[in-house]
Amino acid sequence: MGRRFRDMQTPEQQYAARQAHQLREAARSAEAEVQKLTAPRRREMGYGPVLPEFGPHSDRDGVRVDQLRASARDLRSAADAAEKPKPKPKRRWF
Repeated sequence: MGRRFRDMQTPEQQYAARQAHQLREAARSAEAEVQKLTAPRRREMGYGPVLPEFGPHSDRDGVRVDQLRASARDLRSAADAAEKPKPKPKRRWF
């Protein structure tokens, strides 16, 4: 009977897994917004070919991209920290 419950997660582990999942989803949404801000846009010159413009297209977009990348990095590191198992206490032998 004890073997049956050995592999079950404790409530703390379940909470940590949910928290890590939410943090990773927030990081994915930040990365999606970065993709939108840095997507190539068409630039028509009026003559000749249509050229794609890559990267942030204004200073404000550039600042927002930097903020989003930093927040996504912080969210991923927080998710990794939440998923990391707590170390077992050492046994003290007298």
